[in-house]
Formats: sequence, C-alpha cells, structure tokens
Amino acid sequence: MSKRHNQENCCTLLPKKWRAGLKYHLSWQEADTKEILPIKYQRTLEVPQYSVPGDLYVLFYPNHEVELIASPVEPGHANWAGREKAGALSACVARLSEKECRKHLPKYKFGSKEETAAMMREACTVKSIQESSDPEGNQAACNKLLNDCKDLWVINKKMCGLDYQE
Repeated sequence: MSKRHNQENCCTLLPKKWRAGLKYHLSWQEADTKEILPIKYQRTLEVPQYSVPGDLYVLFYPNHEVELIASPVEPGHANWAGREKAGALSACVARLSEKECRKHLPKYKFGSKEETAAMMREACTVKSIQESSDPEGNQAACNKLLNDCKDLWVINKKMCGLDYQE
C-alpha cells in the first residue's frame, strides 16, 4: 500500500479474463478543505465486465455514489467507458475553479517519467528505506532508479535528485 497526496491507494491486478462475481471492496473517508471527515464509508462493488484488462478506476460522485471502471484507457480518452467522459481537469473545472482543481489533481501525467521521479524521491528517502520491510532490497532498487533516471530517462535531470524541490 502506498500513501501519496494524502490518499491511500493499493494496486489491484485484474485477471486476464473477466469472470462473473469478481468484486472489489472499497472503504473511504471524505474531506473538506480543512480536515478529513470522521464518517467512514464502505462498499463492495462488482468489477464491470472487460475484454482487455487494464487499470481499475474508482470514481467518486456526489451523494456517496461510486463508479468502478476496468479500462486500458484513461478518463478523457475516446474509448473511456465511464459515465464522466471528460478528462480529470476538464471534469473538475466544470464544478470548481481551475486553481482549486490544480491544487488537488496530480501534478504529473499518470505513468510519466516525471511522476515516477516524484514517487522515487518520496520512496527513496533514508527514512522511507529504513522503515521498509526490505531496506537492503529497497536501497538497491532506489540506486537503480536513480541511475536510470540520470542516464536513460528523457527528463529534466534535476528531477532525478532526491533533494529536488517541486
């Protein structure tokens, strides 16, 4: 489980072939601009049918409504199956100010080297490595990521430094 941007998330691997009865248990708390609200919500949802496994998206709507989408494409893509067809920023700006949306949406494109570098900077701190279940293995993985970032990735090389400030 990783903790990022005040959100907890966990990776879920979907089977290559969908089968009836596949379920996903979800629990969440809502927040306003100042605090996480104390009410906890839980829901068990059926994973919708898919022909090509992709990522599992959880979309939150007003009144505690939740939509679960299994998709190889992101929201905003022409083949997106979710009910919200706009990309994340466009959908947010339709309801809130752009400033508010940019404050809460991810800074980097999902899966980009910039996003990976940001996650690396968070995961490869001395404290994170020491507190991990495999400090030696994680240090080796961090060293490889740092070297790959500096040597191979098409990215602003300053972003490869653990001391890089956003």
